[in-house]
Amino acid sequence: VESDAFRSVLVERELDQFSGPDGAAGLQVLASHLTARHRVFRAEFGVGADGKAMACVLKEYELDAEGYAWKRLVTEVETLHRLRHAHIVEVQAVFQPTASAATPLAYVQLPYYVLGDAAHWLSTNAPELWKRQRMLMQLAQALQHLHDRGFAHGDLKLENVLISDQASALPTPSVSVRARLIP
Repeated sequence: VESDAFRSVLVERELDQFSGPDGAAGLQVLASHLTARHRVFRAEFGVGADGKAMACVLKEYELDAEGYAWKRLVTEVETLHRLRHAHIVEVQAVFQPTASAATPLAYVQLPYYVLGDAAHWLSTNAPELWKRQRMLMQLAQALQHLHDRGFAHGDLKLENVLISDQASALPTPSVSVRARLIP
């Protein structure tokens, strides 16, 4: 049985309601089964206050007949809800398309971080020392928040630290930690 937290992000949505970046017909693959446990796509959905399509990320779950994959998805979403923090990624929506596929699928919709992960940010931007220090401080705050609640990240690496250009009032990027949590 799903919690109220899970039901609050569970929506009816179809993949054809999403477009690729800049209105492209297809979703942009960010990770495939060759490189990750889940396929991950960059997409656009809806329209923001500025009148532009809102960029997002879709994390795909292949569902099994026994329901184990669905239970893992629910657990991940509920855990993220309990761990809400300014520097931990927040789930925007969860949906299971009705269009038939060989393997039933479900998607978790997450924010898209324009500056990518920390590995990309560090290698392409050569940020100033104070920006790197600020990123590490925000990462430490997120990890402290996890640890205070009895969780460990379990897969901390630069590729699992996302850099946002909008999450801070200061003119510097802000950090969010991707979830791979171990209770």
